[in-house]
Amino acid sequence: MKNTSRLSILLIAGFVVLAIFMSSCGEPCIEGNGTMRTEDRVVNNFSSVVLSGDMDVFIIQDTITEVIVQGDENLLPYVLTENRSTGTLEIRNANNRCLRSSSPIKVTVRTPDIFRVTNAGSGYVSCDYVFNNRFDVILSGSGEIDCYKLDTRDLKVTLSGSGRITMQGKTLTSDMLISGSGRIKAFDMDQDECYINITGSGDAYVFVFDYLNVKIPGSGSVFFRGAPDLDYRIDGSGRVVDSN
Repeated sequence: MKNTSRLSILLIAGFVVLAIFMSSCGEPCIEGNGTMRTEDRVVNNFSSVVLSGDMDVFIIQDTITEVIVQGDENLLPYVLTENRSTGTLEIRNANNRCLRSSSPIKVTVRTPDIFRVTNAGSGYVSCDYVFNNRFDVILSGSGEIDCYKLDTRDLKVTLSGSGRITMQGKTLTSDMLISGSGRIKAFDMDQDECYINITGSGDAYVFVFDYLNVKIPGSGSVFFRGAPDLDYRIDGSGRVVDSN
């Protein structure tokens, strides 16, 4: 009798585990039908953009507010472009659905004011012609961020994923944190002062004029160009390398 009860309990537990596993598998990917379409989305003003899907997002600072989505006709309803109360435009897949497009889904974003871009997925973000006193760049996934022609006084870069951030332009001061395994490539970003903290295994490549402060409790490395005054502390296995 005891053996029968134990067997029943094991069977019930097995069914529960199987049900949980099946529910976590999610729905199948939606295939693009190959018919390309362009939509002009209606959005409110925003100054921050967050991407959490596998898409290509192109951000341009302009005099207008505009969001245009291009992709397979049957996939566009699953591409959400939503305003948040924090002044943020969020771009994502509806219900985290898997989308298999015949060509990359492209979202072009124009806004008069932009102070933060975030890539939280495996997609691609490009930001061009950004002029602002403050600008934040955040990458927490395996995707990429390219920012060109930046002109800012205070730049903050946070990289916690395995992706890559590339920047070109100029800033008075920058603050960079790498807690993942990715790379910050900023040899073409002129900086008067730069503060770098690497707690992960990622690397930073920077060009600094006046002052460079580096802390590496992790295993990453900093490669620098220019002739800045240098302060550094390495508690891990990382390096600070003069790449002039």
